[in-house]
Amino acid sequence: MRVEKARLLELLHAENEQIEGALPAYQRQATALQATLDDASLNGKSYDTLRERIQETHAPRARAQLASLKALADGNGRNADAVSTLPETSPGVADTAEAQQRIDELERMNADLQSQLEAAQGTDAENVIASPCQRAMGANASMIAALHDAIAQIEAYAAASAGFYQDAQDEVEGLSQVGIGTYHMAE
Repeated sequence: MRVEKARLLELLHAENEQIEGALPAYQRQATALQATLDDASLNGKSYDTLRERIQETHAPRARAQLASLKALADGNGRNADAVSTLPETSPGVADTAEAQQRIDELERMNADLQSQLEAAQGTDAENVIASPCQRAMGANASMIAALHDAIAQIEAYAAASAGFYQDAQDEVEGLSQVGIGTYHMAE
């Protein structure tokens, strides 16, 4: 999995700015519809029919739209928080394939160093190369462990990211049910 952190954060923040800009209009719509329902001065059969239609279709739809947008903004916020904490495998990027490639390179380097150590055993070179090779192998092993941890974090993010939007998905499903109810009433 590859995540271009800066680009994703930019997109999430831009979408949330659009949502934040749209929320007041949706809030005004929901408030206006509720005010219409509460207006006792609107009397008569025509107003009763209109009030019933607003109560059964328009007001629930407006509330569901507002809730969907708020849930989407919340999901974007949770996603942005999670993305910002991802370890980078290169500047601005969290990439499991890149991390695995680096692990493979470091393991090959350690295998080469181990071969050099084994080849130098029993020779004068053994005392010269043993300590530097062991330090290098230890440093490589530490980097390998850190890269395995980075892969685990990126994979955990991938597994969790859909869950950031579960509330929004639930609200959209609710919105579609309001739409289905409207369709059936019109039949």
